[in-house]
Amino acid sequence: MGVLALGRDAAGAREALLARLQDNSPDVRIAAAESLCLIGNADPALQTLGGLLEHENEYVRLHAANALDNLDEVARPLLELFRQEMADDESREVRRVMTKAVADLEGSGGGDESPPC
Repeated sequence: MGVLALGRDAAGAREALLARLQDNSPDVRIAAAESLCLIGNADPALQTLGGLLEHENEYVRLHAANALDNLDEVARPLLELFRQEMADDESREVRRVMTKAVADLEGSGGGDESPPC
């Protein structure tokens, strides 16, 4: 979704983004949720992303985990869910991303020294 690249300039697309939270495609829901967080509509977006951490498909869970990790402080309301996922998810990669997100939110850094994209 191109609106993710627009960041805060996507505010005019708020209603369309909210509708995309119900899309059949998890990828579309994730992109819409990220965009909504960036324009200040985090509550429904975080609910969607948190729900996708429970998806049956590992790659959907990983995509949602990466999106949440990228949201930094906006994702703080899901900190307890992150802790649960870092302990319980069957995917090593999902656990790694959730561990980094928890460490970042708790101020201890995630050990990920790679430069931001």
